[in-house]
Amino acid sequence: VNMPMNQLLMDVALKLKLLNCEEEYVMDYDNVIIPCEKLDAKYSYKDCEGYSPGVAFIGKHPIYIEGRNGNTSAKYKMADTIQRAFDLCTEKGIKIKTFRSDAAAYSKDIVKTLVKNNVEFFIRANHSRKIFEEAIDNDDWELTEIGDRQWEVTSMDYLYSGSQCRLVITRDTKEKDYKNPHTDDCYIYRAI
Repeated sequence: VNMPMNQLLMDVALKLKLLNCEEEYVMDYDNVIIPCEKLDAKYSYKDCEGYSPGVAFIGKHPIYIEGRNGNTSAKYKMADTIQRAFDLCTEKGIKIKTFRSDAAAYSKDIVKTLVKNNVEFFIRANHSRKIFEEAIDNDDWELTEIGDRQWEVTSMDYLYSGSQCRLVITRDTKEKDYKNPHTDDCYIYRAI
C-alpha cells in the first residue's frame, strides 16, 4: 500500500484536468495479473509468475493502485483496498457515484463497503442455486437484443448481505444438447 504514490497519481489527474471535483464518476475495479520474472514473483492462476495489483479506474485513468503478489486470491482484503480508494477520492474531492467490478467483488464485505459509501454498484454475481431458482420462477422474461445477439432478460429484488439489491439476469440458449448443471434446462444464465 503506497499512499504517497496514489496521492500523486490523483494529483496529476486533477492537475491535468483529467478529473474534476464537480462531476460524479464511475469507478471500475479489477485485479490484473502482470507477468514478470522477478525473484519474489509468485505463480498465478494465469499459469505464469507475476504480480496481481488491484487497480481502480475512472474512465481510462488509473486513480488507485495497490500491490499484491501473483497467487493472492482476487477477493483477499479487496474491501479494504476499495475503501482506501474511496477514502483517497474523498480526500481529493472526487465524487464516486457508481462502482463496477467482476465477480471477484461479489462478497458481503465488499457490498457492505459499497453501501457504507453510498454508491450504486454493478457486480457480476456468482452462480448460485438460490439465484437460479428465483430466476427460473420469474415469469417476467423479455426478449432483447444486446450487440448482435438475442437475449432474454429479467430483473428481481434480491437481498444480499442485508442490503436490498436489484438482480438483472440474462439467459441465452446454448446448443440443443446443452444441459445447465444448476437448472437442468438449456440456458446459460448470467447475473449482475
